[in-house]
Amino acid sequence: MSLFVFQVFRYHLYILPHGGHVCQTFPILIVSPCIPYSAISHHNSNLYTMVASNVSHRAGVTNERYHFRAGGAPAIPAHYTAIRSHTPRQIQSNRIAKGVKKSWPTGRAQGQTRGLHRVGNTCFRVSALQALMHLPKFCNWILSHNSKDNNFKFPCRGLGEVGTFLANRYISYGANPVVLRECPACAVKQFIIEYWGATQCTDAGNNPTAFGHYGPEQQRIRDLDERLYRITSGAVTAGNRDMQQDPAECQERLLHACFASTDHDDWRVQYKALFEMQKANFPPTIGIQAVPVPPQPEAPSSVDKSIQQHIFTDELIGMLDCAVCNQETLQNQRTRLDVAPALLRVSLVTQTMVNGQSVKNTNPIEIPRFLDLTQHQAVQDPKKLEYQLESVLSHAGEEASSGHWVATVNSKTMIYAVNDGETEMRCVVVNKNKKREIAALRSNPQFMQPDVIANAVYLTYSRREPKRPLL
Repeated sequence: MSLFVFQVFRYHLYILPHGGHVCQTFPILIVSPCIPYSAISHHNSNLYTMVASNVSHRAGVTNERYHFRAGGAPAIPAHYTAIRSHTPRQIQSNRIAKGVKKSWPTGRAQGQTRGLHRVGNTCFRVSALQALMHLPKFCNWILSHNSKDNNFKFPCRGLGEVGTFLANRYISYGANPVVLRECPACAVKQFIIEYWGATQCTDAGNNPTAFGHYGPEQQRIRDLDERLYRITSGAVTAGNRDMQQDPAECQERLLHACFASTDHDDWRVQYKALFEMQKANFPPTIGIQAVPVPPQPEAPSSVDKSIQQHIFTDELIGMLDCAVCNQETLQNQRTRLDVAPALLRVSLVTQTMVNGQSVKNTNPIEIPRFLDLTQHQAVQDPKKLEYQLESVLSHAGEEASSGHWVATVNSKTMIYAVNDGETEMRCVVVNKNKKREIAALRSNPQFMQPDVIANAVYLTYSRREPKRPLL
């Protein structure tokens, strides 16, 4: 396929495949007519920009900046640099997410993780809450609801409006409203305050004790989740609310309800910047969904490799008419990332088919400490887009419809394994810079006392920042 270079707009050079669409552009002032792309093909085809050089320009030294030497490849001067960027939506999302505080909302002397006792098959809920409680940006976003700050005082919406919105959006338009006793965001906010506060602590507020299943701290959040259960896709009858459920569905119920709790644009765009991921030409989702776990140990055995092979792929879509040359050309469709959230949940598919039956896949896929999505962005020369691991929700049992959920979390002071009301420190400070051994968080399967062996299903990552002190 031959490529040609020609000027179509002043200051912009477009490189086009013969019979194809514009594939890249970079600023230029003068160009000779129709230069074969083969003359420049051995150069990096990244997007270039000219660094301002007023002194050289005034001195008349312009050829090196604007002229392609005849008969050979152009010399790219040292003052040309590749523009590394995100998509426009990613830039906007980054700016919004940066406005949400990342400090831990602890109201006690120590920041230890607190256990949550349970009764019945509600381990899905307590593990889901543990993952959310260990995301400082989520906590601070919720705490801004009805805050005293005039710039971020997001007031409550009427409960009837919230219930109607949730029913119309997540059940069906015109369905009976979800009946709520209190504002969902207020209930979650109170739980955060009590979880990280001095409530039920020993030693003058230093060591938190586990909240009881029937205590007021868990009662409000449990009542809210049970009332929200209707908005879960495929929800069963109300009498079976305490059956084994999925922690990701529980998280999404709470997030959707908090999103609807206030009718304010800033609140909602913060929600999107924190949680919603969108691939180009696809609807938004909460994180990366349905990442396959290879059933055989010799298959790709890490989460990042599975994401690359199965989520961000190149798909051959066949012969299509080209709008430029009016000819049919063989075209590929590349799945790329338009915008990624500040808090990224990765959902693993741990079920596989064996002899026509769905069985649990216990192959221990490797969990990366850092998840790099840079190459999957829908831009020519992307900026770094990297995440660090914050929590792992794991499932023990032979079937997904039964068993037990546990959590391993990266807290303010330590990495903890959490089995309902029991918390166990999994690592210690290993050097004077307070960097911690992350292997305890990445372990798959997870081993909990006394005899729980659980496989990772849901991973939560946060955007990696250079000054982040947790790791």
